[in-house]
Amino acid sequence: EMREQLRTIFESKKNEKLTFSRSFAEMLEEALLEIYFHFWQYGDGFSKTIPDSAASADAVYQFISQHISFNGFADDYLEFNQVFYYQVYNELGYYQFETAHLEDLLLHIKPNSLENYYPGHPVPEPDEKKMHEIEEWLSKKGNNIIYIYGEQDPYTACAVKISDSTNALQIVQKGVSHRFLLAELTELDLLKNTLKKWLEL
Repeated sequence: EMREQLRTIFESKKNEKLTFSRSFAEMLEEALLEIYFHFWQYGDGFSKTIPDSAASADAVYQFISQHISFNGFADDYLEFNQVFYYQVYNELGYYQFETAHLEDLLLHIKPNSLENYYPGHPVPEPDEKKMHEIEEWLSKKGNNIIYIYGEQDPYTACAVKISDSTNALQIVQKGVSHRFLLAELTELDLLKNTLKKWLEL
């Protein structure tokens, strides 16, 4: 079965300095849920790079690894990021996965659950008011802020909606993901001139 072949490849390639309390079956399912978000967040959006149903386990593993690092499921990494995960599920919010069509395939994890990243700890009650309050303040009073987004980055869907009551600047770079650099910004001169104006240089 493909899952077992992928586990064997993982065991042969994993960093021996890291420990993994979660089973590979759990990590694989979580990675496959995350992959479509990361495919757009950091990838180029070319669907031709997705392995087809006849692809080998090596090709599938290579594709997964190009977008998701299994090291992100290591104990040290999860422990280091527990404060972030807590705040995400308590206040910041986090993207959710559509999984109704995958119910018969998700055998080892509970989708969209903090338990996948925050094992052994109580799950906080979400407080959605905080981010709405911050968003409203940024929209109406958030002066001297420059927002820069990549057009293909899924996070751009949650871009701050600035109003005419602020002098904030929003720049969306065409055709790029979350990964692009400021030096690549098409409107770099606009950014520089805006900063000079605000700093009175």
